[in-house]
Amino acid sequence: MVQAQPQLLLQSPSTLGSKVDALGPLLGLGPARVRELLAAAPGLLRRSPRAVQQRHQALLELFTNLPHSYTMELLAAAPGLLEFSPAALQAKFNALVAK
Repeated sequence: MVQAQPQLLLQSPSTLGSKVDALGPLLGLGPARVRELLAAAPGLLRRSPRAVQQRHQALLELFTNLPHSYTMELLAAAPGLLEFSPAALQAKFNALVAK
């Protein structure tokens, strides 16, 4: 994780631990799933848990016509989507729909 995001070393262990602990309840994920998410997208630890939750919510809103379970599978397959801002996600989605 640190190899992919060396700036994480600048955060205190307690700050990182607090972020990890907060993400599960905010995203509705268990501890094991949070660890998997962060292993796949360690850059999420550079953001506040609230910012990650807002991005998660934006992703859910973007795919409102799809079943919630499908959106969660998409997130599991591509957790890096949470690193995009809601506006960037919307623009990318609109570009895909326009094709």
